[in-house]
Amino acid sequence: MATSIRIHPTAAESEIAIDVMNLVRIARKAHPDKAIDFTLKPEARSDAQNDFLWPLIRQIGKHLGQPNEEITKNWLLVECYGEHYEDIGGRRVQKFPRTSKMSKKQMTQFLEFVLAYAAEHGVPLMAPPGLEEYLS
Repeated sequence: MATSIRIHPTAAESEIAIDVMNLVRIARKAHPDKAIDFTLKPEARSDAQNDFLWPLIRQIGKHLGQPNEEITKNWLLVECYGEHYEDIGGRRVQKFPRTSKMSKKQMTQFLEFVLAYAAEHGVPLMAPPGLEEYLS
């Protein structure tokens, strides 16, 4: 016996559903013999977020006496997300989240962590105008 589920979408969700149905129609018309598979992915981090991150990394690194930006970034990632290891070729290797693979939301969270870390540890930062743009 089939079970039906009733969904009550919001107006925004209804618009998305209509867009998806239109995409399905277009895909079926173009490739009637192919299966259709949609994957929803979160919005990728923005270039503006990335451009904002690196000056923060440099300033924190300078404050810590660490001139290598990559080491400073990875250290902050461990502080934010914890330590993660993977066995590769019989060796235990530390893995770091890649900021290039972060969603916009994840990058916002990381930037907020970096800003909070700097504030809590007395790191003087020169933040650019329009800070809200980088955190949303």
